[in-house]
Amino acid sequence: MNFAEIEKIMDELSIDGNDMDNGRYSDNYEELEEKTGKIELVDEHGGGEGEGEECHRVFHFVDHDVYIRFDGWYASGDGTHYDNAGYEVRPQEKTITVYE
Repeated sequence: MNFAEIEKIMDELSIDGNDMDNGRYSDNYEELEEKTGKIELVDEHGGGEGEGEECHRVFHFVDHDVYIRFDGWYASGDGTHYDNAGYEVRPQEKTITVYE
């Protein structure tokens, strides 16, 4: 995928953070998929009561094989908010050692 294609996807996702939080882009992608192709939510962390202040979501644009991450924050007074500026990420496999 070239930079112009990524920019097009980013423009499509330049939305108010609450749109993602209210489900517009969390479970129902039909409107956006008509423009960008198949989308999958592949990772999310935080964004709710008791889940910490920092949160993120990663979307996989399957037809373009591009992953875009949105970082945000949670405030108990007004919910989860995501930054409009996402950035490209790639899946990485890591091995860790833990002692239990």
